[in-house]
Amino acid sequence: MRIIQAPRKRSTSKEKSEAKSSKPLTAPRIAPRNVPPAQNATKIRKESDASGYSERRSSVSGDYSALKSTPSFDLESADDLNPLGHRSRGKDREKVKKDVDIIHKSIELLARREHSVVELKQKLKTREYSEEKIQQALEQLVRDGLVCDERFTEAYVRHRTMRGFGPNKIATELNSKGVSGLLIEEYLDASSPHWLDLALNAYVKKFGEGAPTTYAEWTKRARFLQGRGFSSSIIQNVCPSIEFD
Repeated sequence: MRIIQAPRKRSTSKEKSEAKSSKPLTAPRIAPRNVPPAQNATKIRKESDASGYSERRSSVSGDYSALKSTPSFDLESADDLNPLGHRSRGKDREKVKKDVDIIHKSIELLARREHSVVELKQKLKTREYSEEKIQQALEQLVRDGLVCDERFTEAYVRHRTMRGFGPNKIATELNSKGVSGLLIEEYLDASSPHWLDLALNAYVKKFGEGAPTTYAEWTKRARFLQGRGFSSSIIQNVCPSIEFD
């Protein structure tokens, strides 16, 4: 049996227009004018990621002139601040460490021998501590009785007299270490009779008990006593001047 198919019905122009109008309309994908699609994507990504910048790129063609007006960031200042604008805890710990370190260094120096306030200050300056920190440390050490000019002066006079030095030299040395004139006079007691004995012992130890035989020899011995810090009156008593031919 032969099956006869019905002929296809051709769509009229009216039906075609109705079919087109029934389809949903979609916007065509069109890249912005004068910007290639790949570069446009880069621009969008840069603008979305660069939240820390105060200026955006003016174009994707490599023009960075807009960023030149952005204030520069001070890295040295930033090291001292945390994100909230406060000094970081690490810096605080470092500050405390330095404060403790200057006290420990001072105690270490004082453990070796007595120091005057001025002498200790000069030594701390060579270790590059700030003037403010040094002053604060010295005030604390004085309050605690760890540094004392009176105790230093007494110990220094005793030490130098045992080495055979006279009052003039010791007074000059104490003055260079910042000790006041009142303390020097109080502890040195330049009029004490023991300076004569001290000068005689130093003289005999250096030259023996024999008297000088020439004027040059006498001058040499007198200069030795003068360099040791003894007064001219003491030198005359230890090594009296005599007439030489």
